[in-house]
Amino acid sequence: MRNTDLKTIVWVDCLSFSSLFLIFAIAFKREEIKIRYFEASHIVYILIRFVSNMFKVKVERIRYSLGDMFIDNQSLGIKAEIEIPKMAHNVLKKLQERTIYKEIVKLLPPEKVAIYFEKNIKEEISSIVRLLLIIQWYSKVYNRKSEDILLCVYSPMNQIIQSLWEDTSIAIKLYKNFGYQICLIKRIVKLSHKKMFFLKNISVGHDVYSSSNYYNIAIHYREGLDTKTRSDLFWYYQSNIEPQKVFIILDSINRLHVPPTKELFSQIESLNMKWIYIHKNLLFKIKNRIGKTIKIDRCNVSYSLPRLNLRIKSIFDKWIFITAKELLVDIHIWIKLYTYLNIKICFDIGSQTTEAIAQAIALDFVDGIRVGVQRSTISLLQYLPFLRDNANHIFFTWGKEVNKHKGTSKIIKNLIISGFPFDYYFHNVLLNNKIKDQLKRKIDNKYFVVALFDNVFTNDIYISENMASTFYRIFLEWMIEDEDIMIISKEKKPMSIEKIKGLGNIISQANKTGRFIRLDDVLGRFPVDASYMADIAVGIGISSAVTESIIAGKRGIHCDLPKQHFHYFYKWGCDSLIFDDINRMMSAIKRYKSNRNSVPRLGDWSEYINEVDPFRDGRASERIGTYLRWCLEGFVANKRRDDVVNQANDKYALQWGSDKVMQLTDELEPCC
Repeated sequence: MRNTDLKTIVWVDCLSFSSLFLIFAIAFKREEIKIRYFEASHIVYILIRFVSNMFKVKVERIRYSLGDMFIDNQSLGIKAEIEIPKMAHNVLKKLQERTIYKEIVKLLPPEKVAIYFEKNIKEEISSIVRLLLIIQWYSKVYNRKSEDILLCVYSPMNQIIQSLWEDTSIAIKLYKNFGYQICLIKRIVKLSHKKMFFLKNISVGHDVYSSSNYYNIAIHYREGLDTKTRSDLFWYYQSNIEPQKVFIILDSINRLHVPPTKELFSQIESLNMKWIYIHKNLLFKIKNRIGKTIKIDRCNVSYSLPRLNLRIKSIFDKWIFITAKELLVDIHIWIKLYTYLNIKICFDIGSQTTEAIAQAIALDFVDGIRVGVQRSTISLLQYLPFLRDNANHIFFTWGKEVNKHKGTSKIIKNLIISGFPFDYYFHNVLLNNKIKDQLKRKIDNKYFVVALFDNVFTNDIYISENMASTFYRIFLEWMIEDEDIMIISKEKKPMSIEKIKGLGNIISQANKTGRFIRLDDVLGRFPVDASYMADIAVGIGISSAVTESIIAGKRGIHCDLPKQHFHYFYKWGCDSLIFDDINRMMSAIKRYKSNRNSVPRLGDWSEYINEVDPFRDGRASERIGTYLRWCLEGFVANKRRDDVVNQANDKYALQWGSDKVMQLTDELEPCC
């Protein structure tokens, strides 16, 4: 019999006409309920408010920030980062039991298929898992006894979560709407659209080499071409690879996602390289400097990938089928492109996407290799290992710390330690003239200079707006009060400080001092521009910008407000290299400013720097470029992929040390 003393709380992902019927059904059976919603249709909200007295319903909008919600001294944002991949893996296990999935992995590499499906599952379940964690947080923090019911939109993956979720105190009810069916239809239409436009609208430059002994390398455009900032060509000028062998693939046009300009095309052509532009509607265009083109659909490249003629018995089978078809179409597209253009090496600076997995499988078919480079500092999460989602066959890493992830990937066969890829810049720092002028006084030891690095923040991740606000406010207040302090900030995104509420007044005061310097053109800019003349660098979370500054020889501190206590940095230097309390950190920095000998280990990474980057010689780009040239030469000599990689590994080990080529095993090592 129902306990009438137990308050019923109905949590709704979205107040809509679709969820309304279920809400009224629950309210009709209970004396009183409280509705907490995350999103709402304005009309439905008004309707529920209108009838709330009749059904004794209280309505409340839930506003949250996962980074600011802590359970057992851990940010809910961090818990979500752990729980979502864990649940995705468990959902995948359920799908792997189905006959249709077993048939698919007979056709394609099982480990790559698994990661492809996990990525799609994570995207679909992330919302419901976050909502469940928020409900748990409310229950624990407010120590309340209630009947919790989560109403969430139906999807096959959410239905599996409904059966897997172990916390029985939360009842999960799924309501159907047209949204999911529309989503499926869109996926099917997009699939047909891809196939149709790929076959009919690809053009290539007339002088593309088709000789079997003239193999090419493709570079995905992510960062840019200017080596004075982060660049996709950072390694090229040390490689001695002929420019005619290089194709720049414009499929993810820089961080602003804007179409490529004529200037970009001209820039690529001036390097005597070719470009491939993939439009958002999947129109391909491949062009050389002369500009004559032919149709690729007449190139007689033919790969008969297996067809999926399987019986669909349920909505789960339909989801698996559509997802597998999307993968197969992408594989076919990339096989055709790689084959026609004789591409044997695909270089991508850091993309870990479903498209990357399709490219890796396509390269398996054409006996090529996909090469990646470590992009940021490794954040070690128990259920989100650094290499797990990585679709590259070869992966260049900064140092040996990645060794902690051995055994978590069956795709990457070798990890090549190269050092920080852009370290050439550290040996030739090009500071803005304005900054040089403002730092002249630093040379006379007048100021104690702090380099500040923020991070991206949203309500759904472990870095919150409140953390960013606290971070800037504490440092700026200190700088305003102490005239010996100068702050140089390098923001993650343009104008990110302006997006933080309530900082306008203190930023205005800081600007008036003349001692608060904000770097401009922050996208792609190296953090060392800020830390070059600094006494210490500080960043929020496990900060890649701080790590780069450390590799460049500076002192650095990770201000870990999300409290990632599982990270090995805490073993290396809790309250010296990494702090989880900003007040303790500020106290230590102030003591260091007054007397360097009072806290000599503060920000000093000398004991562990070889783990992070054993080289620090400005030659990482040379090492990577030379390795890629060796691979290309191996393919020209008509060697098979495995022989090409083994030969390049042997040469690299001979020149730079056998410990710089790590063989990956199936043995899972602890992440912390």
